[in-house]
Amino acid sequence: MAARTSARLLDLTVPYAREDIVLAGSTAQVELGAALLAAPAKRSMSETPTVTLQIADQDHDLLKNSELLGRERLKGGVSIEIGDVDLVLCELEKTDVGEDLTFYPRQVWDLIRRRKRARASRDASTAAQFLDGLCRQAGVELVSPEKNRIQPIAELEDEDRKALRAARKDARVKDTERERKAAGALDKTDKTLKIKGKTATRQQRRICEGVLAACDAAGASGAVKIATIACIIQESVAGALINATPDGDGADDSGIFRQGRNWISLAGSKQPGPATRAFLITGPSSWKKVHGSLDVVPGGLEAAVKKVQISVGGYSQWHDEAKRIVEAWSGGDLQDARTGVDDRAYVEKYEFEVEDDEDWWETGTRIAEERRWRWFWSNGRMVYASDLTLARARATVKIVEGTDGVERVRWLWTVRNRIDDVTCDVRLHRWQAPPGAVAIVEGEGEAADGRYLVRDVERDLIDPSCEGTVTLGRPQDPLPEPASTVSTTPGSDPASIAARAGGAGGEKKKGAIPGSPVPGQPPRAATHPTGGLPGYPAFDYMAPAGTPCVAPVDGKIDRLSGRDPSAGGPAGGALGYSIYMSGGGKSYFLTHLDKVLVKAGQRVSQGEQIAEIANGPRSWSTPHVHMGVRG
Repeated sequence: MAARTSARLLDLTVPYAREDIVLAGSTAQVELGAALLAAPAKRSMSETPTVTLQIADQDHDLLKNSELLGRERLKGGVSIEIGDVDLVLCELEKTDVGEDLTFYPRQVWDLIRRRKRARASRDASTAAQFLDGLCRQAGVELVSPEKNRIQPIAELEDEDRKALRAARKDARVKDTERERKAAGALDKTDKTLKIKGKTATRQQRRICEGVLAACDAAGASGAVKIATIACIIQESVAGALINATPDGDGADDSGIFRQGRNWISLAGSKQPGPATRAFLITGPSSWKKVHGSLDVVPGGLEAAVKKVQISVGGYSQWHDEAKRIVEAWSGGDLQDARTGVDDRAYVEKYEFEVEDDEDWWETGTRIAEERRWRWFWSNGRMVYASDLTLARARATVKIVEGTDGVERVRWLWTVRNRIDDVTCDVRLHRWQAPPGAVAIVEGEGEAADGRYLVRDVERDLIDPSCEGTVTLGRPQDPLPEPASTVSTTPGSDPASIAARAGGAGGEKKKGAIPGSPVPGQPPRAATHPTGGLPGYPAFDYMAPAGTPCVAPVDGKIDRLSGRDPSAGGPAGGALGYSIYMSGGGKSYFLTHLDKVLVKAGQRVSQGEQIAEIANGPRSWSTPHVHMGVRG
C-alpha cells in the first residue's frame, strides 16, 4: 500500500496505551487505566464516526461521579483526550460489567446539538450551499467540490403530473365558462351581490364584469381576483365614483382604481380593461411587479393590495363581498383569499430545510441520502460530495491480498447483483487511506478487481497490533434533486400557517417608532449578543404576549425560521419563530415571535405589523422581542 500523510484526528494507524486515554470534563478528569477493556473506533463515510470506551466498573462508580457525568456537566460536553484527538461524549450506556461511553468528533457534536430551523429556496441556493451555511453557523468547515454547481432535478411523479394535468384541464374548462359568462354578464336578479352593504347597481355590475374579464385574460388566480374586486370597492365603490375627482378631470387619482397619470391616461383609468391591466401588470407598482406573479396574495389581502396601491388601506373589510362577486362570475366556490390560496392545484417548489425535531447532522444525512451523495466527517472537516466526484481523485492505496499489510480480502458475488462491497483485514499501521479515498483492488479476478471508495475503517485503539477492518464500496451514481410537488393546500412555513389562521397583516400600528419592533417603545442600544448568531448585538423589548411586533424600518423580509413557541426547546435552542429582514443598510434578527404575517421576499414598511410576541413556556421567562442589529 502506498504511504501518504497520516490523518491528524482520530488516527487509526497508531496504537494508544490505556494510560493515554483520559476522560475530561469542565471540572474533573478520570484516568481509566486497566478499567478500559476495549476502545473500538470507526471512521465512515456512511455512518457517524465514533470511538466507544468499554469500561469495567462493576459498582458503577463512574456513573456516580457528578463532577464528570452530572446532568449539567454532560450538557457542556465531556471530552476524551487522546493526543490530538478531539472527541465529545454523545452516548452513555450502563452495562452488566460497567459502562460504554461513545464519543463523536467535536465538529459532529457541534452539528448534532443544533436544531434551529432553517430554510432556503432551491432557486437561490444549492444543497451544498445550504449545508455550508449550517456548518458556518456551527463553526465547522465544509468541503464540497461541487458546492456552486446546480444539479439536475427529477421529473414530477406520475401522480403529481396527472394531478397537474387535471387541474390545468379544469382551469381551461373554467376559462371557457368564464368567456361564455362574460357575454351574458352577472345575474341581474342576484340580490346577494353587494357593494359596501348595498345591492350592486347595474353600473357596478358592468364594471365588475369588465374587471373580472380582464383578470381572466391576464391569468389571475381566484384569490387575486377577489383582492382586485375588494380594491375597486374601496377605491371607487366599484365604479360608482368613476368620475369623481378632487380637482376636476385632470386630477392625479381618478377612475376605477384611483390611478395616477404615471399609471394610465385619464380616459383609460375609467375603462375596466385598461385600468385592470395597469393594476395587475403594467403600472409602476403593479401586482406582478410587486408580488412576482398573479397566483397568490402574499401577506394577506390587506397588505398585498396596499403594496400595489401604496395607500392607507381599508381593503380587507370588503373581502366577503368581493368573494361573492367572483364566485358568481366563476360559477363555483373559492377558498378564502385572505390566505392567498388559489382554488386549483399548483406546483409547490422544493426547499432545503431543517425539518421539525431534526438536528443539523441529521439534516445533512437526509439531504445526502435523497441525492445518493455523501455527508461525512474527515479530519476535522465535513465533506459533502457525490461518489463520482470522490472517485475522480487519484488512488491512495492498492489492495493486493498478502502484501503490504493486507492479510485477507473477502467479497461475495451473486447472480442478482455485482460485487458492491469488499472487506479487507488489514494491519492499520500501514494504512493511510481515510474514508472517501480511492482504492484499487487487484488480484481478485475480473469480478472483483477495480476501483472502489474506502467506506469504513474500524479497529480497537488500544490493540497494539493495529489490526482492523476496512470496507470498500463501488462508487454509486448520484440521484437527481428531488422534484417539486403538486399541492392544493398552502405550505407549512410559518407565514402560511399564520395566513391560514386568518391574520391579514400589513396594518401600520399606532405608536410605532422607527428603529423599534414594539409600538410605543423607543429604539434602544444593544445590551447583549445574539447566541449562535455572532455580529448581531441585541436588546430585549419586553411586552405582553400577543403584542404586535412591527417592522423597525422599511425593508425586505429575507427569511423565516424557528418553531411554535409552545413546544419549547433545549437550552439555547430556538424559542418561537424568527424573522430575518434588511433595510436602510442594516440587517435585523427578531425572535421569540408567534403568528408570523409575512413571507420571505416580501417588502414591508416601517411600523407595519409582521408578527406577534409569543407566549413561550415557563423556562422562557417574560415574553419579549429579542432584536439583533448588524451594520
